[in-house]
Amino acid sequence: MKKLISTNGLSHEDWLKYRKQGIGGSDAGAICGLNPYVSPMSVFYEKTSLEVEDYDNESMRQGRDLEEYVARRFMEETGLKVRRSNAMYQNEEYPFMLANVDRLISGENMGLECKTASAYNADKWTGDSVPAHYEIQCHHYMAVTGAKAWYLAVVILGREFKYKKIERDEELIQNLIAIEKEFWEGHVLSGNIPDPDGSDISNEVINRYFPGEDVMLRSKDKVLAFQTWEQFVGAVDPSKCSYKNDSQKGNEVIGICIVDGDRILQEFKRAYYQQGWIFKNPYAFKNEPQKPCYVPELSNTIYTREDFLNMCNDQADIAEIVFEAVDWQHPETYLNEQYTTGEMTICNICGKIFLSYEVEGCPYCSANGA
Repeated sequence: MKKLISTNGLSHEDWLKYRKQGIGGSDAGAICGLNPYVSPMSVFYEKTSLEVEDYDNESMRQGRDLEEYVARRFMEETGLKVRRSNAMYQNEEYPFMLANVDRLISGENMGLECKTASAYNADKWTGDSVPAHYEIQCHHYMAVTGAKAWYLAVVILGREFKYKKIERDEELIQNLIAIEKEFWEGHVLSGNIPDPDGSDISNEVINRYFPGEDVMLRSKDKVLAFQTWEQFVGAVDPSKCSYKNDSQKGNEVIGICIVDGDRILQEFKRAYYQQGWIFKNPYAFKNEPQKPCYVPELSNTIYTREDFLNMCNDQADIAEIVFEAVDWQHPETYLNEQYTTGEMTICNICGKIFLSYEVEGCPYCSANGA
């Protein structure tokens, strides 16, 4: 194990730049096709993109804020002492393998990964079970650090605290190294997009990045997908396919979308943002309800603030949540996912949409079993 860089005094932007130099623990499960939220394609774009993206959301914020609490609960439950490492580590034999670990166990060749989970995901932690991509993350850390075991601790919000000791599995680690080596050398360094493997997550990637008769531009720096030859030619000029700043309004506009009075596109260019190629205009969403504020990746459907309000029962707070969340998909798809996973609920009494987490009934009409 080699200390690549001390994180003491390291700016967040510089830390993000170092992460782009290799594969981290949170990348490992996605590369193996085990992460239900991140695809190999997403990791590929994150590593090859020239931009340094600082993506964040409320769930990630809570995870960071509660990390210290999870570590303290772990020490209370086990009697073990933990410490911060304050470093980014690198596997000396396979330097593309990096590790930013939450804690190391004092006096032991072991580490600790701290997690938080929604009560709606409690079933994934039943008994001795843990989400597969988290277990792979721990084995990745063992591969980098040489540790003999790794603990995985979780607070299931509002319910319970749990932990599991994951013993080093040498055969699994060697397989993991081979998979990561192939991904780094065969895809990231060569600029070749990952091949589909027939899994659901690969099918999602195909639907997102290869709609219709796409034209593909491949290079060492990036891989871009375009639906027309005109879009492909336009992308040769970086100013036509990048973040466009609306200096008059002081808001960052992603892409270009100009329409006439009949909402017919006059000028349109997508830009890459977080997980996909989209158009997004926060200022228009907040201040110009009839102007385009979002165009998803897989179609040229134009959405305005009024459209978001219509699908969200005219509830401005829910519409804002949906607008902030979408980064490639149609907003209707995102809403349906929230209903399916139980993150949002439509009250069957008053018809209002509300966030379901730790709510026993509808906050608008107090109906139980909404």
